Amino acid sequence: MEDFNSIKSQIVKELNSKKLSDVLPSIIDFAQRTGSIALKQLCVNELYGYDANVELPEYRKIPVILYDKNGDKFRYYPKGSVIPLSEVNKREYYPYRGTIENMENMAISSDIRQFIVFKKPFKVSINGKAFIAHSFEYFSHEIKPCILTAKKKINAAIDNIDNADSFQEDKSLITLHEDIIKTSSKLFIDGYYRQAVLDATIGLVNQVKQKSQCYELDNTPLMQNVFSPNKPILKISKSKDIQQGIMWLFSGAIMAFRNAHAHKLNCQITKNECLEQLHFISYLHRILDKSELNPT
Repeated sequence: MEDFNSIKSQIVKELNSKKLSDVLPSIIDFAQRTGSIALKQLCVNELYGYDANVELPEYRKIPVILYDKNGDKFRYYPKGSVIPLSEVNKREYYPYRGTIENMENMAISSDIRQFIVFKKPFKVSINGKAFIAHSFEYFSHEIKPCILTAKKKINAAIDNIDNADSFQEDKSLITLHEDIIKTSSKLFIDGYYRQAVLDATIGLVNQVKQKSQCYELDNTPLMQNVFSPNKPILKISKSKDIQQGIMWLFSGAIMAFRNAHAHKLNCQITKNECLEQLHFISYLHRILDKSELNPT
């Protein structure tokens, strides 16, 4: 049996030394294996973002300066009144529901002012008066305490787990490529096996497009063009036979997995079948990581 305490210690060590977004997939797997549903849901929300109907933690409310459509700052006081120095840069709090990775990117440099334009206007009430914000300004160093609070909350939840006897020896998610974990781990854990494979293949297609910069093709034609043994855009090997074999591996994954799962609503698979297919797609991701752009 795996050493429960050593795995727990390793996760805590990584939590305190790495980006939270990088560690969350391992914590989700750990929470699943220990039956810690609340911790799993917290980490899933942080990794994928909070749905509109989910209550947002206080640390997710980031300090901002709100602006209307004309770029005027929202004021707490009547127009034309004397502004106290303490009120000049006073900020509201915006409930940020995006991924923790986005928040980490927002906090990447200290004392940097950034503007964000809302896709949809944000309604806010100040001193009982309703306003509609079209953009906001934030200071990157003020995002860091929000992330630190999230880490502390997750750390405390892990610290409270002490059920080694019920720890499941299930490594099913740990060895998968990180892109598979991001796209499919929640679906796999929740038992949506068909959708987990479908999303994994969609993610693979998107990664191939991004690395090859070939956006005009999709699915099987994309794979056959990008990994062509004659004029490959992404080169795997000097051997044409190996290059062609890789082309058919990628093409076959799309033809067998994406097409089957996308075109048939009753195409159900078991947990083990799902895991085997995810591992195959994970292997293709690792091949893609090693591929090189072929100079034209």
